[in-house]
Amino acid sequence: MTQRIHLGVPVSERDHRQGPATAAIILVQYGDYECPYTRQSTTIVRAIQQQLGDQLRFVFRNFPLTAIHPHALHAAFAAEVAAAQGKFWQMHDYIFLCWLLWSSVQKISLLSLFGDDHDAFHMPFFRTDVRSSHNNNYVGGY
Repeated sequence: MTQRIHLGVPVSERDHRQGPATAAIILVQYGDYECPYTRQSTTIVRAIQQQLGDQLRFVFRNFPLTAIHPHALHAAFAAEVAAAQGKFWQMHDYIFLCWLLWSSVQKISLLSLFGDDHDAFHMPFFRTDVRSSHNNNYVGGY
């Protein structure tokens, strides 16, 4: 039985994705870096990716729940800025690895992992590519 569900915002090249575009299954996760449930799901997603291999395309969309997670938006912006440098998945994994320490993590320590583009990190609200991605995720998530 094949079930197709259509997303409000279809998967595109702007999404953060792993796996081939021709995969039979697309798994889209709307996640919040400060959410313990999203963090726990990373283990499950990795297991599914290993089991299905090239049959799966995984898409992660930032969806910070700022009303209950005060650092989630900053984490999402950090991931988007890293994405602009071609390092989304490294930042994604780093944030989940260090989630308990997120409030005390210095911006400079994050930047040291992803190069010297300090201006890109300090000005995410003014970057139209980061703001656009954030807004599209909210439209698709509701």
